[in-house]
Amino acid sequence: MIRHVNKRTILVINRMCWRETGGLRPVGQNNLRQGCDLGFVDAISTNSLFGEKLYPSVYHKSGAYLYYITNRHIFHDGNKRTGLAVALTFLTWNGFNLRRLPPEDTYQFVIDIASNQAPTERVIDEAADWLETLT
Repeated sequence: MIRHVNKRTILVINRMCWRETGGLRPVGQNNLRQGCDLGFVDAISTNSLFGEKLYPSVYHKSGAYLYYITNRHIFHDGNKRTGLAVALTFLTWNGFNLRRLPPEDTYQFVIDIASNQAPTERVIDEAADWLETLT
């Protein structure tokens, strides 16, 4: 059974990222930008729309967390750090042993995901492929 990351965990990870690495002071109680929410979390955990799988593998689910947090810029600060931390936490919780992250490659990859304007499915596929290389 897959253990998913819930909305509260994402908020906690964002706060932890901010406290550990600095950045802008969190805005409001949860640091979410106005008009943004964590609704994508429900779609990742249910993994279906009209009876079709949205995310065919655990790597795609992890990639979806990474994409929706970084590319949608849902927090006032810490989106890229939080997106990567949530994706890696999800994989770890589900029994995947991660290799050491290559600092420069990881940084550039997350920047690319955050700024990618390609269709969502394609970006999540790219993220899933990259995340799979880490296990």
